[in-house]
Amino acid sequence: MLFAITVIAKPDAEEAIEELLQEHREYHQKKLAETYLGGPIFLEDNKTRAGGLMIMDFPDRSAAEDFLSNQPFNRAGIIDHIQIYPFEPMVVNGEVLDGGSDGSL
Repeated sequence: MLFAITVIAKPDAEEAIEELLQEHREYHQKKLAETYLGGPIFLEDNKTRAGGLMIMDFPDRSAAEDFLSNQPFNRAGIIDHIQIYPFEPMVVNGEVLDGGSDGSL
């Protein structure tokens, strides 16, 4: 099941993010096959990391929560909040996918 996940860092966490970035990348490397999209989101200055956005495949919400609870930024206490939503793609690279739950965008 796909999940849309947003992770928002606490204010002024940029230094801690930089210190943990390699560990963070290594942790997520283990789930590349399950990751459809992922990357940082930024503040208005387009350079300060505010958190991240991911579309990932997990068996269920509990598995997503487990993965995120062990994420290096979360373990370090620099995450302000995480949102996890079931996700169904309807458009990929400008193409409308067949099989949507109700056939609409």
